[in-house]
Amino acid sequence: MQDLETKSLWSQISGICIQGKMEGSKLKTVPFSHTTFAAFKKQYPHGKLLKKPADSTNKIDGARYVSYFADKEKLGIFGRVDNFKRLAGKDKIYGIRFENSEFAVSESYLKKNGFALIVNDSKRIYLSYDVSEMSVAAFALPDSLRLAGKIEINDQTAKAFPVISAYWFAWVSFFPETELIK
Repeated sequence: MQDLETKSLWSQISGICIQGKMEGSKLKTVPFSHTTFAAFKKQYPHGKLLKKPADSTNKIDGARYVSYFADKEKLGIFGRVDNFKRLAGKDKIYGIRFENSEFAVSESYLKKNGFALIVNDSKRIYLSYDVSEMSVAAFALPDSLRLAGKIEINDQTAKAFPVISAYWFAWVSFFPETELIK
């Protein structure tokens, strides 16, 4: 992605500036949920959609990527061979990073189970999938919360945690040692 103010180029996966005035800087990650516009409007009825105007060819914004998204063999802008053994390159995942660890949960796992729990020595991260709203969000759980399957999340039980939506090939290219939940 490009920062038009500083003309800097940033990696969407790592959050590090790879070229330009801000080179070497790292973006601060903030928690958010991945959802549909309909679910967003339900939760934030006065929320606004920022939409880029159509380009000079009068194409609808994003239309140029339709064939890319549909082609399971096309990996990245320039293409590459799918040698990502644990999942197909274009399988969608939700990536979590904390401390010196990376985790990825396949979208198919979340759709099937409704949630995933990632536990290491210092944190417990709960990913929740809402089938009706096609929404994914992640939460850091306090040690005091007892776990027994899917839990009800609210401001008292958990703190929102950053999660990144990506294709498997892109995520694992940055983090080859990722622990995969599939």
